[in-house]
Amino acid sequence: MSFRKVFPNFPQEYTFKVVYEQCIQISSTLAQNYSETLFQGFMNNCYKPLNQTISRIQSRYTVVASATRNPAGGSAPLTVTFDARASRDPSNETIPSRNFYRYYRNTQGVDKIMGIGNVINYTFEEAGNYMVHLTVRSSNVNTKGILDGELNLNINVAPKAANIVVYANAKKLDKNKPAKF
Repeated sequence: MSFRKVFPNFPQEYTFKVVYEQCIQISSTLAQNYSETLFQGFMNNCYKPLNQTISRIQSRYTVVASATRNPAGGSAPLTVTFDARASRDPSNETIPSRNFYRYYRNTQGVDKIMGIGNVINYTFEEAGNYMVHLTVRSSNVNTKGILDGELNLNINVAPKAANIVVYANAKKLDKNKPAKF
């Protein structure tokens, strides 16, 4: 990984830039000549401050993806409503509906796009355990450096329910009426 390629994509506050520059200098020196002293310098002046910077970026510059699904499981075919309207952009602006993306990965490893929008309905035709991935993108990605928010939701789809018909003494039993035997 090249710090010079990654850091320009991060938010550019002054204190963040200082950490970025420290990391670039220390990692370049360390790549050319390893020593325990240089490694300690890397840990103290790059690794630890960078982790603190990333934590601050996560809390101040990352969309908080929040979503519900209803129902969370049932028999196939199962139609599920996904609602991500509670997602929050740190710039406190409304996230456009077109900035909500959902997909799941099928058993062959292929991503199946489910739809775009803050609320969508999707029907799972086959039984299985689906991990639905939500990505929420800020409309301020380019102007304020806000990063995408992500969330995974699990959906359990059981095999198609069977319709069992029971006859007793040549009469079809009704599930809503008691029967005596």
